[in-house]
Amino acid sequence: MDKPSLIAYFNQLADRWDAEFPADSGKLRCFAELCDLKEGARILDVASGTGSFEPFLLEKNPSRILAVDFSPEMIRTAKEKCSDPRVEFRCADIMEITGEEFDCAIICGAFPLFENRGSIIRQLHNLLAPGGRAIICHPQGRSAVNSNHDANAIQLTMPLPAAKTLTISLNPYFDVDTLVDSSELYVVSGTRIPIKMENNS
Repeated sequence: MDKPSLIAYFNQLADRWDAEFPADSGKLRCFAELCDLKEGARILDVASGTGSFEPFLLEKNPSRILAVDFSPEMIRTAKEKCSDPRVEFRCADIMEITGEEFDCAIICGAFPLFENRGSIIRQLHNLLAPGGRAIICHPQGRSAVNSNHDANAIQLTMPLPAAKTLTISLNPYFDVDTLVDSSELYVVSGTRIPIKMENNS
C-alpha cells in the first residue's frame, strides 16, 4: 500500500473515472446536508478525486473549498470540470497541510485508502476550527465497499471498519453524533472537541 503505487493507480484511472464510477447525486447531496454547513464555511475535501462532490458543497455557499488529492491526474481532471473561484484543487497529501483552518473536513469514498487512520484523524482535528465538523462517508454500504474491489485494488486499500469501531477511534477528538452503517450508506460524523492534555507532573 505504498504511496507511489496509489498515485500511479489513480493517475491511470483519472480520465475514465467519472464514466466507470458515476457520482450518485442523491447521496452526495445527502452528505452535503449532513455536513451541517453554514453560509461562508471553509471546507476541506480530502482525497477529492475528480471533484464530484464540489458542486453539491457549492450549493451551501461556502467561502472556500480546498480539495486535495495526491494524484496529479485526478486534480487535473477536477480542474477541467470546475472553475468556481471559491474552489482550490491542490495536489497534496493531507498530512502535508499546515497553518490552515477549516469549519468542515470531509473524506468521501476514500477512507479505505488510508492505512494510518489514527494519524489522519489527528490531522483532521488539527486542521478544524473549534467546533468544526469531520465527516467520513461512503456512497456504498460497508459490506459492498469491502467486497467489490478487484485484486489490484485490494492490495491498495484496507477494509472499511464498522461505524461503531471508527467511533471509538474518533472519540478522543470528536463528539460523534451521526452514525449510519447500512447496506446503502456509510457515515460517521462529529464535531471537534478540545484535547485534554495529561498532567505528567
